[in-house]
Amino acid sequence: MVNQKLQKEDLTFEEYAVNYKAQTSRLSSSLIILNVPVLALFLSLIYFRKRMYFADHFIFSLYLFGFVLLLVLTLSGIYYLIDLGLNQIPFNPGVLLLIAFEVYLFVGLRHVYEQKYGLLWSLCCS
Repeated sequence: MVNQKLQKEDLTFEEYAVNYKAQTSRLSSSLIILNVPVLALFLSLIYFRKRMYFADHFIFSLYLFGFVLLLVLTLSGIYYLIDLGLNQIPFNPGVLLLIAFEVYLFVGLRHVYEQKYGLLWSLCCS
């Protein structure tokens, strides 16, 4: 697909890579901004019995996305420092990101929504 687009628009791979990175950077920040209210709406629908304001759900969503962005930034820095030119390293930042996100989400749901067993338990058993 990329080769066809390169031939069609008469671009080199390096020019295409620069355009792709610029567009991806712009779109990723837009997606984060759009995902916060969507998550807040989703949480307000799940926890409608708590009688909380939408702003409360929105603030929790902001905290959650802020934590994820900070965690990605930190793990990327650690990954860069450990890599230091090595091709293969025994460090997988994706696993740490997933574990830390799940712990933060579990603690956040317990604290904000007084959820005892997490989001999945409430969806299947309430």
